[in-house]
Amino acid sequence: MKKHASRVFFEDAYLAGNPEDTLMPASIPQILSGPKPTSFQHYLEQKPENLKNHSKSLAHYNSDNPIRGYKLYWHKDDTGWEEVEISYDEKEFNELLKKHLIRKDNTSKIKEFKEAFEKYIISNAGEEISSLWETPRLKELKKMLDFTNKPENNATEYLELSEFRKRKVLPKLTKVE
Repeated sequence: MKKHASRVFFEDAYLAGNPEDTLMPASIPQILSGPKPTSFQHYLEQKPENLKNHSKSLAHYNSDNPIRGYKLYWHKDDTGWEEVEISYDEKEFNELLKKHLIRKDNTSKIKEFKEAFEKYIISNAGEEISSLWETPRLKELKKMLDFTNKPENNATEYLELSEFRKRKVLPKLTKVE
């Protein structure tokens, strides 16, 4: 059997059957929304000198402090989820997949570009690293995306509204246990 590197794309699926059978009870999750301009202490890296007189010297958008990264949320445990048994015609489902939903794309060129990019970043990192994941930014991202070694739920709770007044500075992701 010959193997090929490829990407798999999943296209839109079309509902077969009664649409009412697919509805689940409505639930309203906590609203997370987008970034808030007044929460600059979460979105900018705070240098040690910014923390000395805390709320009076925090870096803001007119400072030269770098942006901390993308807004992401920690993975949470699966508490509160309900497993539902769904029945379907497996043969019909597989035929639908073959006809409409799956297409493959060769990625041999993409792999070459990724390897060249990684070599370039590693050679210009200014420190001895062997992988992109060892760069400071990607170490932080890796910690956030690691589902198996994630912190306990109570270590990553959302701030209450009253806590924003204290201008609490969030720790680096790699420092959260």
